[in-house]
Amino acid sequence: MNENAITLARQHAPCYLYSRGILTAQAEQLRRTFPGFDILFSIKANPFPPVLQALAALGVGADAASAREVSLSAECGMAKEDIYFSAAGKTDRALTAAWDSCHLIADSIGEVQRIAAIAAARGERKSIGLRINPAFNMDGGANGASKFGIDETDLPALGELLSTRDKEQTEPEKIINVNDVLDELIAQSVALVGKPVALMKVVDGDPCRPTIWDSYKQKLNESGNDPAKIEMVERFAFYERAHHAYAIIATGESAIYANVLLKKGVVQ
Repeated sequence: MNENAITLARQHAPCYLYSRGILTAQAEQLRRTFPGFDILFSIKANPFPPVLQALAALGVGADAASAREVSLSAECGMAKEDIYFSAAGKTDRALTAAWDSCHLIADSIGEVQRIAAIAAARGERKSIGLRINPAFNMDGGANGASKFGIDETDLPALGELLSTRDKEQTEPEKIINVNDVLDELIAQSVALVGKPVALMKVVDGDPCRPTIWDSYKQKLNESGNDPAKIEMVERFAFYERAHHAYAIIATGESAIYANVLLKKGVVQ
């Protein structure tokens, strides 16, 4: 460690010190070792903007695990064609936010279907990448199923899906709003249920005030139900109740804290 680094450490400890020279040397070594390959940096490993700016100047791209990491990479000078959004469990909201800012990498067949639905709703065709989980591991043995990527054994099913979609000439799919569903379901709620509607409590410390709840209360009023009967449920208790739900309806609603649990009556 040189004297300048030692002085900075003594003056500012505890702290992190980054060397542009070391970053440059490591990037150049990777390029020499893997000529012809694009080099990507995992943004979640270190999202410090000056580090990302230095890597962008070296032509290093981004392996982003969230829509925010995609936008941060762009803000730090990385080109759209050098940013790859690859993460398991991407939401429709995240896909839409990053839609025009990077390469979308699908991690499951379900995600391929959701990207196709979003593209259809936008009247577009979307080129995507695929993350494949091969049937072998790096030790030469067999590899099992993984939540990361599309298993190699599922590729025939994916090929059939893509072939079918390419041949279909359909109207763009309609992404329904949660209030469209509530109009139908809340109107059918029965008076025997003490609290037909349950919402997730805002997590402690979160300053969010979910404005969409106002529309829910309006729907309850219009259907003759008392908005005061809305049950507020702690986050993880809400998840547990949703796990045991009879049916789950997915809509295109992207508002925060928009999930609703509905009781329609008692099954004899």
